[in-house]
Amino acid sequence: MKKYKFPFIIILLFATSCTSVRYSANFQRANVKSLGYTSPCINLYLISEGNVAEYSKINSDSLQHKMISYLEYYKTTFKLFYNKSSKESEQNIQKSVFEICDLLYKNKRPDTITLNNILLNQIDSYKERYIMFSAINGYSRTKKNMINQEIQSAAIGILTLGMMIPLTNEGSSKLVIFVVDKESKKIVYSNRNFVKDKSPFFIASQQYQNILRDFWEIEDDF
Repeated sequence: MKKYKFPFIIILLFATSCTSVRYSANFQRANVKSLGYTSPCINLYLISEGNVAEYSKINSDSLQHKMISYLEYYKTTFKLFYNKSSKESEQNIQKSVFEICDLLYKNKRPDTITLNNILLNQIDSYKERYIMFSAINGYSRTKKNMINQEIQSAAIGILTLGMMIPLTNEGSSKLVIFVVDKESKKIVYSNRNFVKDKSPFFIASQQYQNILRDFWEIEDDF
């Protein structure tokens, strides 16, 4: 079981939500007519006791199904075509996608990243020239844990006469998306969206919407 400990006092060093879009030098978005995509890769952690986060397969699978349904619902708006993989292939793809998303999140240039054979074989199975991969890392707290943390924060505030009131986030959600050109076998576009104070279940669909609206240059609300 994977466990991580979060500090009790969480200092907001970043803005509540941030994005970062990057294109390869020769990429022209106007040439893209549609995007193939595979199942979103999801790693979610749950905090039930104190500030120890444990990997939650149930929550990860649940959010994955929710995001597949969301993308399917807006497939016409975002010109998306879903390509379902076998369970075994999906597990191999997920590991590769998370590795690339980690590099992209650390500001590595998209066109300098080499795709491994797993992803190269995956994109060959698509009819579309451009294929979107995505991954979410995040955590959330149980309702009971959030209440306990708020009680502790209030108690510390009283004891310190309001000089120090710890802030506890209910969760965080980090989404990274990248698009691969099947012909060049290169990443031509990447974008990320990080929300520090919301559970992925409440914010992930909005994160996808923000990035896909930016990609397709959609301004109208829907």
